[in-house]
Amino acid sequence: MEFLYQLSLCMLLLAGACKPAGTPQSNAAPLMPSSSDYRQLAESRLGSKIQYTFNEDHTLVLCVASVPVAAPAITHSLQFLVIALEGNRLIYEDKIANAQVEWYNNTQLKILTSPGTVQIKPDLPKNYYFFDLETKQKIMPGANKI
Repeated sequence: MEFLYQLSLCMLLLAGACKPAGTPQSNAAPLMPSSSDYRQLAESRLGSKIQYTFNEDHTLVLCVASVPVAAPAITHSLQFLVIALEGNRLIYEDKIANAQVEWYNNTQLKILTSPGTVQIKPDLPKNYYFFDLETKQKIMPGANKI
């Protein structure tokens, strides 16, 4: 019986020794900035009824507000911005008629425009382009940066 007692004591000591000092007890995810921080910034720029979408590694958030417009041939005006969660910084902001925006990858947005919408280079047949948030440049599919 004393053997079991000593064995269990030894196991407890080993279990405690294997854990580095200062390691937290729980396996909780690291704390992210308060969701109210980026939401307050987005609401101050876009108003209410905002959709939030995070990039792959949750470092940026895409905030989108679609506003109905009563102008001919325009169904809605898309207002969006990208906020860096670290430091709650505004990275990019734009407003486009009859468009949709989504994450293409971790640092690029895919912006889809409606057919017939006037584009920067009308000879390009595509109704979408990419926006690189690191270089702040538009990229046409199959072409170089604009």
